[in-house]
Order: sequence, then structure tokens, then C-alpha cells
Amino acid sequence: MTAFDALALAAAGATAGSLPFGAWLARLAGVSVFEVGSRSMGAMNVFRNVSKPLGVAVLLLDVGKGALAVIIAAAMAAAAGLPETEALWWAAAGVPLGHGWSPFVRMQGGKGLAPAWGALTAIAWPLGAAGLAALIAWMLLLRNPTAGLWSFLLTFPALTAGVMLQLGAPAQTLWTTLAASMLMAGTVGWKSRRGLGRY
Repeated sequence: MTAFDALALAAAGATAGSLPFGAWLARLAGVSVFEVGSRSMGAMNVFRNVSKPLGVAVLLLDVGKGALAVIIAAAMAAAAGLPETEALWWAAAGVPLGHGWSPFVRMQGGKGLAPAWGALTAIAWPLGAAGLAALIAWMLLLRNPTAGLWSFLLTFPALTAGVMLQLGAPAQTLWTTLAASMLMAGTVGWKSRRGLGRY
């Protein structure tokens, strides 16, 4: 796979990730999501500060757009004869980038956890299950959501590589897995950095 192929797949993932469902649904309720709460278009901000039913809807849609990115990447890989596993990971890497800086809402966005989880689960459901379990475990262990999130992000690349090995992924794809998962973790971490100083 060439660098151009990887960029094209990441761009496809970012395009799917950029769909600002939180901003759109909040606007239907007469609220600018970027002016309330955490000023994020994520499901949690919509749930807390706009409407609980809309927050649940945003969560489902954000997970769905992450999965959509992987589905699109699979079709692109099949059409171009590209290695599917690597293609899916590069598309997944683009998802939180698009969610974090959406051109539909003047390059504003959210942290990207839900879309990233949707992409992971679409690549392989054990990835999504392991990621969710690890995030919850870190938060319970540290008894602090922010500290738990950062601990999860720091260990995320190793977690994904380990799960992919258990699933029988070819060893040569692990570099792509590590690079893409580091990009995903770095994006979510950058968008979550405001809460770091409190702990």
C-alpha cells in the first residue's frame, strides 16, 4: 500500500467522521452545542445539556458513522486490490480526526471516542469489546474518569496490537495497527487535553 492509498483511506474515514450529528440534532432543539457545557458536539454534551433522548441518538449515530467509515474502506480496498486489514485501520485513524475538526461546523467538533469505538467494532467486534472493557476498567481502577481515559489512551496501541495478534492478523500488518491506533489515541487525547490539568 502506498502513502497515497493510506491518505485516501484516512480522508474517507475523516469524511465519515466529520458528519456533525450532535450539532445538527442540538440545532433542531434550538441549542448551539458549542455554547453549552463542554462546548463539544459529542453525545455526552448533548445528553447533559440539550436532551437525554437526543444524546442517546447522537451516541448511536456517532458509533454508526465510525462503522460506516470502515465499510467504505472495505469497498475501496476491494475495488483497488488493497490489503483489507491495513485499509480498515487507515480509515479508522481518520474517523476521530474528522469528528474533532469537522468542516461542516467551522472546524469544531468533539473528542471522538464514540466514532472511534464504532470503527474499532466494525474492524472486529473483539476490538470494540476489548477497548470498552479496558476503558471501564481503567476508570474504575483509578476512580477518576479523566485519569482513566488518559491511562486507556496511553495503553490503547498495545491493546489493539495484542487483540489483532490474537485474531490471527498477519505480523506485517501490526505496524499499520500501531501507527493508526497511535493516531487515534493522539487525536482523542489532544481533544481531551483541557481536562488534564485538573488532575
